[in-house]
Amino acid sequence: MLISLANIFVVEATPDEAMQLEDWKQISKENQLYFDNMQQAFLMVSNVEWSAPDKKAAWQKVQR
Repeated sequence: MLISLANIFVVEATPDEAMQLEDWKQISKENQLYFDNMQQAFLMVSNVEWSAPDKKAAWQKVQR
């Protein structure tokens, strides 16, 4: 796959890339399944709030 699925998922793909993706998905059931799985994984992690770890709190736990 020449285009980045991440670009598709965050709506940064060009119209040409989106058309390439649709063509690729129609080539086989495996391609469609791969896309569906990657989209599901992306949606799962995109709803997670990411933050930097609290290094001080982690160090205090280790010192105990």
